[in-house]
Parts: sequence; C-alpha cells; structure tokens
Amino acid sequence: INYKSITGVIDLVCQHKQSKEFYLFDYKFTENPKTYDDIFLDEQLKIYAYLMNKTFWIDYDKINVGYISIPKKQIDYPQILKNGTLSKSKSQQTTYELYVELIDKLKLDKNDYLDILEYLHDIQYIKTIISKVDEEQVLKTILNLENTIYNMDNSKLMYCNNSAKCKNCDYIKECKY
Repeated sequence: INYKSITGVIDLVCQHKQSKEFYLFDYKFTENPKTYDDIFLDEQLKIYAYLMNKTFWIDYDKINVGYISIPKKQIDYPQILKNGTLSKSKSQQTTYELYVELIDKLKLDKNDYLDILEYLHDIQYIKTIISKVDEEQVLKTILNLENTIYNMDNSKLMYCNNSAKCKNCDYIKECKY
C-alpha cells in the first residue's frame, strides 16, 4: 500500500498446529453477535489479511478471519425476587453455572427451575464466527483504501480521530485538531 501511515492492532492471531492455517480475530463488544455478512463487508479484517500476506508471506488460502463477539451487558447472577425465589426471565444476562450456584446458595429446589436451566444450558454469550479469506475481495479493499488515501492527500479535508497517536501523524501540520 502506498501510504504515509496506517495503524491498527489485530486483537488475536492463532495458528492451527496441524493445518498451519492462521486465524485473525477482531473482538467485538456488541448487543448482537456478528454474522458472515458482517465478515464479508468488513474492510478491517481484509486489511489484516493483506498485511499478514505481505508482511509474513502467508498465502491467502492459509488465512481465516473472524470475530469474537462479546456481550456489552455484564453477565451476572439471576435476579432474586421479593419472595426469595429466582426470576425465570430469559432476558437475564446469566449463565447456567451462575444460576445453579445461586440455587445451591439459597437452598432452593433445582426441580423448580428445570425449564430455565435447560434454556440456559445451550446459551453461548461469547460467540466466534470464522470465514476463509477471499483474495479478490482483499485486493479490492486495498485498492479502495489506496484511492481513499490518495483522495485524502489531494484534498483539503482531513480525516482525524484526534487520538494519542496524533503526535506521530504525517498530517499533523495540516490537521485542525
């Protein structure tokens, strides 16, 4: 890429022992888990794949990208109702383990909570989604990025996120921040 400076951090890079394939993950704190459509549309993951290819000479067919979706809401114990029982609401951000722990702590009958426990048993709050990299899509994204940077260089408009990295920015003299 012909650029002055691009910075970024890949949240997690893993390599499978047998296949030697690489997995590049981006953590997303979100209300709704990411989907395959999100991966297809995500330029950031494609840029990561490009940089892995160019920096470490890893073939695109050995690169996978994905998300680790983490809920924004905190996982907590189930709600204790005024009558001393536990709420059976499925909208609670709790886990099977936390629910059982509180049943035991409050000395409640686990049989009274079989429906909600069955529901919670299959819930995964942290979800992973992975996709193979499409080299053609990666190269299209890089071309679009190069065009965007070129247009930024040749316009009076500045795209700034006003961060701690500003002191090392190539555009510091032109920037209004």
